Amino acid sequence: MIRPRHPSRRKKSRRSGRRQWIRYPTIMPWARVSWRPAGGKAFIIQSGQLAALNVQTGARVWKFGSGLQAPLLYRSGVLYAASKTGAVYAINASNGKKVWASQAASQGAVQLVTDGERLLVNNGDIQTYGLKDGKLLWRVHEENGFIQPIVAEDGLVLGQNSVSGAYTYDILHAYDAVTGKQLWKAANHDLPAAVKDGTVISQREGTLVEAVDLTSLDILDGKTGKVLKTVIYNPQNVNLKDQGPGAGNFPAWYSGNRIYLNAGNKLYSYPADADPAKTTRDTYSVESVGFRDLVYAAGPYDERILFTNNSGLYGVKTTDKSTVYYGGLRNDIARFDLIGHGLYIIQTDGRLIAMHLCTAIPVVQLKTGGNVFGPSLSVNGMIIVQSKGKVQAFKEPDSLKMK
Repeated sequence: MIRPRHPSRRKKSRRSGRRQWIRYPTIMPWARVSWRPAGGKAFIIQSGQLAALNVQTGARVWKFGSGLQAPLLYRSGVLYAASKTGAVYAINASNGKKVWASQAASQGAVQLVTDGERLLVNNGDIQTYGLKDGKLLWRVHEENGFIQPIVAEDGLVLGQNSVSGAYTYDILHAYDAVTGKQLWKAANHDLPAAVKDGTVISQREGTLVEAVDLTSLDILDGKTGKVLKTVIYNPQNVNLKDQGPGAGNFPAWYSGNRIYLNAGNKLYSYPADADPAKTTRDTYSVESVGFRDLVYAAGPYDERILFTNNSGLYGVKTTDKSTVYYGGLRNDIARFDLIGHGLYIIQTDGRLIAMHLCTAIPVVQLKTGGNVFGPSLSVNGMIIVQSKGKVQAFKEPDSLKMK
């Protein structure tokens, strides 16, 4: 293993923290875990049944149904899940009793999302049900199906699909959330970076016949799809005469009141409403550590931007742009999750190491025994760790809690 060099590398802490180990009932591989933020329950789909577990003990509180499958959605005391036959169920999260079952079918659901008084199911088509009674309100079918996820916000439902012919290109579709009527569609546009103030902000995509050389965000009228304004970003000052097509076109997204551009080993940030040509950008990079294969991984979160090459993990402070090294890893990183002040890293050997995101000090280690992992979750003071075939939990260390 290559061990990254860092001038301020800390010694590995021997503090393990106080832990509680709980073996939960076996779950099917890839089962989704959802959670209730109050009441101390975690919800799993086990052998086609939805079950509620007490997060402190792992004891089963109730179970419901058969033939159910992921995804699983929790909203305001109600759980929503679809079955293999396509029926959609609403279940009371407190007692496991059925609230309603849909009469229409949505086989192969890959996404559930709520929007006001509506539940939207994405299975390549979009079906919309009344949240209170499960009545089918409208259905949209596109020949090539929707690429998940769909977005439901500000009275709009937005979905993207691909069309193939002489070349392949994407189309962004906008529907009225109440009626399902298509309002507009825009070719060569990505799912929105943001929906706000009656507009849809979407990144323009390049194709084989029309390159997009620089990151270009179109501000579209939410009702008509008309392009109201285009904002172009060139953080690397690319000279298009000297570079190939798309050399300065980076994935972009909004977070808070800023926009971020992912350029692999660099992350750029601008004020969201400023003219990028007239404002100073922020640049976050770990080039100083000497590893060219490190790429952006997560953030901003807790004043950190994270970069990784799967074997090492570094953070850049948003305050002064200095570098933090997260050491002590012996195997490649399978996944990591950010919870409170905690950085929960699971290695490919199944060992979880929880570090303090700001100090890089290890606090907890857990051997999961797995090699396929879902996201780690925080529920009522417990950290739930998902690995193939089982779920484990331990108390969230006080030092990692967000006060």
